[in-house]
Amino acid sequence: MLTTRLIQILHLLERDEFKRFGQFLNSPYHNIREKPVDLFNYLYPFFPEFNDPALDKSKVFRALFPQKPYNDTKLRQVMSYTTKKLEEFIAIENNYDEDNPKNLQLLSFLRKRSDAHLFGLYWKTIMNQYEQQQSLTEEVYLRRFQFEAENTRHIEQLSQEKSRLQELNLSSLGQNLDHYYIISKLKLYCDVLNYRNITGDTPDLLLMDEILNHIQQNDYSHVPGIAIYYNIIQTLLNNENESNFTRLKKLLSNYAYRFERREARRMYGMAQNFCIKKINSGQDNYLEELFEIFQKLLHQKIIFGDDGKLSPWDFKNIVTVAVRLGRLNWTETFIEQYHHYIEEEEKTNAYTYNRAKLAYHQGDYSKVLDLLNQVTYNDIFYNLDSRVLLIKTYYELNEVVALDSAISSLNTFLNRKKRVVADYQRQLYSNFSHFVKQLSSLSINSDKEVQKLSSKLQNTNLVADKGWLQKQVALLASTN
Repeated sequence: MLTTRLIQILHLLERDEFKRFGQFLNSPYHNIREKPVDLFNYLYPFFPEFNDPALDKSKVFRALFPQKPYNDTKLRQVMSYTTKKLEEFIAIENNYDEDNPKNLQLLSFLRKRSDAHLFGLYWKTIMNQYEQQQSLTEEVYLRRFQFEAENTRHIEQLSQEKSRLQELNLSSLGQNLDHYYIISKLKLYCDVLNYRNITGDTPDLLLMDEILNHIQQNDYSHVPGIAIYYNIIQTLLNNENESNFTRLKKLLSNYAYRFERREARRMYGMAQNFCIKKINSGQDNYLEELFEIFQKLLHQKIIFGDDGKLSPWDFKNIVTVAVRLGRLNWTETFIEQYHHYIEEEEKTNAYTYNRAKLAYHQGDYSKVLDLLNQVTYNDIFYNLDSRVLLIKTYYELNEVVALDSAISSLNTFLNRKKRVVADYQRQLYSNFSHFVKQLSSLSINSDKEVQKLSSKLQNTNLVADKGWLQKQVALLASTN
């Protein structure tokens, strides 16, 4: 007699459900194998008790494979596959989706059909899978909470059926829900802080201060998702305290690989934003920090999209950081090796612009002008950075008329694109053009004017390519 898990679950079905399962197996959309259909047809007359002598293993095998000698492994394979199809069928019958996964619907079905034995078997299997799971995203805690909640309902049901209280693991249930909620709230607050940097507005979030105080007073090092997002927030709120950034780097290095690629990219992206803000305020020592982050993203393949592609903006940012650090050989190798990962329609533009960027740092200014003439300005930030590179090149060549024209063109472009370029970004580029304009008129002026410009530049926070400007001012000071 067959006493497999398949038979045990089939026994729990209503007759209409059993018939629909047969239709499910006969649908090519759900099943393309013949043997599960043959097995169902053989079992059909014995529903729902399945206690007929004809359900002997050898007889079932003979019905499925008439011309072959008995093979227990082959029979178990058919039974196992059909069981998986039955689990899928039950999940679909119970309207499973992304928020209600298949295993959760299966547990719910077994609980409602009061099969404590099968519920226990599946529960143990599912929990073992979660124990072995590497992922640390908040969805994992949500899933654990959902499964714990289903188990709690199961235990409460047993208590009612047996008229005695069963042990409930409410602590674990509450803990998983708390972890899911706290991580989700911290992620939302990170978005709020980034939004504030762009617009100046800070949407109000209920209980945010209480959550941050709670984390500060309790040890959450065992929940990396909470620890990482808390340190991101502290880095964004207290950007003068470098110890927050140091802790964040260590946490990302230890745990980022255990999050889904997109989430790991998001985490590193916030660390990058901190570095960029520091660099834009003149702290060029953060270029090395940013370069290290990019190297990790490349090495761990976090920076690539789900399709394996590299965005042209990431490509450009990596080149920008590398050349500013003087890693010219590294940059040349990177451009040649990685431009193939960019989408076809953006590849040529990205390759040409970044070759121009490299040529500038190699001092080959005629090549810069030649390459920039080949760039098509489809992307607004490639457009802006190409204009900045053109201005810097004309400055180096002492092409005064062309320089003035390029500066005016940049300012006109910024005014025309007010609705597209954020205030923060527009200020960066506007200040850059302003200081270059002043620089170009300083070559015949006194030391006093150079010092005045140097002081003004030092005290201005939002300036694109501030390090380059400071270098040019220093060169003027040394020649006067």
